[in-house]
Amino acid sequence: MKKLLLLVSALSIALCITIPCYAGQIFSDPTGVSSNNWENGTWSNVDNGIRQPDVNGITLDSMDDGLTGVAVFNMSNVVMGTDLTTAILVWIYAKGEGGGDDIEGDLNIAGGFEGQSAFSITASNSWKSLTFTGSWTDTQVDAMTVEVTAAPGFDRVTLFECYAEINTVSSGNSVTINDRTSLMSNSELSLSRVKKGANL
Repeated sequence: MKKLLLLVSALSIALCITIPCYAGQIFSDPTGVSSNNWENGTWSNVDNGIRQPDVNGITLDSMDDGLTGVAVFNMSNVVMGTDLTTAILVWIYAKGEGGGDDIEGDLNIAGGFEGQSAFSITASNSWKSLTFTGSWTDTQVDAMTVEVTAAPGFDRVTLFECYAEINTVSSGNSVTINDRTSLMSNSELSLSRVKKGANL
């Protein structure tokens, strides 16, 4: 009986468990350019608000380049409140005309670039993405820019759509469990069984 009472006392101690409380996804589209030297097109050709895997609404309206053009997109503001990011995915819908054609992307946020990587586009129109992980605030995300660089092999690359997918987590993600009532109720039930002669 003493061992059982000690177990009951231990179980009645308040527990504090920290769990991620995911807020969801927010999307940000180009709203302008800081700079752009792609041969044809600009931000307004790739800001149609279409999300992968959907292709409905994507038209021939696009940007294209056969050299090494760089475009830096200003992105639309988001409403995150006190939430924080866990990752930002930059999505493009694009294609290359020949072997070795590609588009490279980078994210400029919180005062620096995250690192340029290739989207690995193909000769067929398709969605491709790059993932940048970090914990950024609403203010930092609002000030971010997305850089897309044409990297054609021997032909041209075409960009039809570009947007950022912002995955967020609640900043208030600490949950405290202090349920003495339910724990003691279960304990009282066990004690009741002992009184009735139940085997332990």
